[in-house]
Amino acid sequence: MKKLFIVFIAVLITALSVSAKDNGELDLRNVLMKRVDNSNVFQVIVKFTNPHHHKILINIPEYKSTGDEGEFDNLMEQAYNIEKNIYEDAAFNLIERLENSLGAKIRHLRTMSLGNDLIEITTTKSVNDFMKEFKALQEVKKAQVNEAFTVKKSETTSVVSANWSGTFFNDPWYNSQSYFGSFDENKANSNFELFKQNIENKLGRKVRIAVVDSGSSNHEDMPVDGGYSFVSFVPNLKGEPVTVDRKPDHTDGNIDPDTGEFKMMEHGTAVASIIGAHTDNGLGMTGALNSEDIALIFAKVCHYKGCGQNDIYDGIVWAAGGEVAGIPNIDQKVDVINVSLGGYGSAGCSEFYQEVIDFAVEQGIVVVVAAGNERTDAENISPANCKNTITVGAIDPTTEDKSDFSNYGNAVDITAAGSYIVVAVPNEDPTQLSNEYKPANGTSFATPLVASIAAGLKMKYPELTPLQIERILEANSYKILLSKSGLPSDCKMLGCGKGTVDALASLMAIDNLFTVNASQVAHVYENNTDTRYLEEMNKLIPVCNLYQAEFGSIGTQIDGIEYNIYSYKGEGEITESNATFIKTVDDPIYVVNSADRIAYQACQNGTCGNVVEMDKQTSPKPEYCLL
Repeated sequence: MKKLFIVFIAVLITALSVSAKDNGELDLRNVLMKRVDNSNVFQVIVKFTNPHHHKILINIPEYKSTGDEGEFDNLMEQAYNIEKNIYEDAAFNLIERLENSLGAKIRHLRTMSLGNDLIEITTTKSVNDFMKEFKALQEVKKAQVNEAFTVKKSETTSVVSANWSGTFFNDPWYNSQSYFGSFDENKANSNFELFKQNIENKLGRKVRIAVVDSGSSNHEDMPVDGGYSFVSFVPNLKGEPVTVDRKPDHTDGNIDPDTGEFKMMEHGTAVASIIGAHTDNGLGMTGALNSEDIALIFAKVCHYKGCGQNDIYDGIVWAAGGEVAGIPNIDQKVDVINVSLGGYGSAGCSEFYQEVIDFAVEQGIVVVVAAGNERTDAENISPANCKNTITVGAIDPTTEDKSDFSNYGNAVDITAAGSYIVVAVPNEDPTQLSNEYKPANGTSFATPLVASIAAGLKMKYPELTPLQIERILEANSYKILLSKSGLPSDCKMLGCGKGTVDALASLMAIDNLFTVNASQVAHVYENNTDTRYLEEMNKLIPVCNLYQAEFGSIGTQIDGIEYNIYSYKGEGEITESNATFIKTVDDPIYVVNSADRIAYQACQNGTCGNVVEMDKQTSPKPEYCLL
């Protein structure tokens, strides 16, 4: 019998760091990379150029009687069989044609979402050589080797809880959840206590949050509102995938194909508990959101040994309201998707990953993903490097700087507390109600904090788009320039996105439109040292007077909100009466042309606040302008 291998390319399940021991130690996990380049059997995700090719490969269910055993039912069954034979013949011809072109054996394994298919390849060629030939076929629009993320234990670290003085809620672990505390007390805090107190649900229903992860568990402090298992295989010790059926049971864990034992990953429960653990019930921990306001939906895409890339793709599409062959449609699409998973993708975000993310965002869904824990540039990690996501790094409360493990760089959009995070832990026996909690580290656990703020904004302002929500989060973040020790921060040197998130400020941003005076001003050519270039440009535009300004508390265009831009040559306070009006804009990111002092004034539906000066003195001009 031929051995069937999945090609293991990716290296990390982002932040799979859930405490696993009763003695307070933290079990940090990473992924074992196993790439079988010389295997002659592997799986490929493909989108055919002709959509009809996808259609003919869809598995047609057996005919079900109408209940009428008369002539009408017989005619319907005959029509069904004719259509089925046509599709089966067409599918056979397509596969045969591809096999002849490639000199390989091809078997259709699964119909995927968004017009994609999963096929099995048997060939004497290397994976790389085959894929070059396969992608060059006119029948193939795009293709990738199916990736799987597998987990191994790597190290353990002693954990000291990040205690604070929180007593507002009566949950026993509450004073270990320091991110509920004030932003002024610690830059890793996010003001979640006041955030929870100020949430208003104007959706007219519960906000729906999908946790695309390892599933749920039977836990005393956890709400569960449904889900589905998209897991389609479990690797055995030889790396051979043992096929399993997708099913409505989204419980964490699977049967080990080698031992017959039931094992679980724990990760999905940990992530979900940060979002929605019951509040003020005298048990365990406190969720970032009020459990009565939310519906937690579990798209189970990981078994205890890892996560299939094809399963992740289908899980995201399903949560976003898309169709997945053989799976009942979700009863209502979600509002926010949390993806605390990832792996190396140095070639950039895969076309298939970007496709499913774009699909979700087109449905108005906010997609929040983890930056990863490899201590590397997040540009090398997927889906952290995908567009249209909110990519989240981690902050450590002990240093008030980037968590040592957290990825960094331009792909990171924002950061949140990710060290010493309290999480719920399943019982090893899934039939038993768990009452276990442990501290954990990882960007996986910073991500649900940001997803919770996004959900809070969606409740309060149902019309906000995913991009508007991202911009509000960024506009109300705090840029960490110095660590707690007073030295230049890792965030400043490596990049932590716009800064560390402030839940309360983000939630209240629109309400506080007239009172928030924050602004950032940078000279458009601040870092340009090419004097000759600037000299030529200055013949066309006023190079030395151009400043890009970001102002106010919103960070994005919102209907009914405008900003008046002013300049002023004199001394003292800038006011509406003494300033020179430049322009009214609807975007709070604007390039101002002025050699003088500049200011902005926020207006909402015709009512305007005070005129606020923007400090451009801290933004150095290029040397050319100083000559």
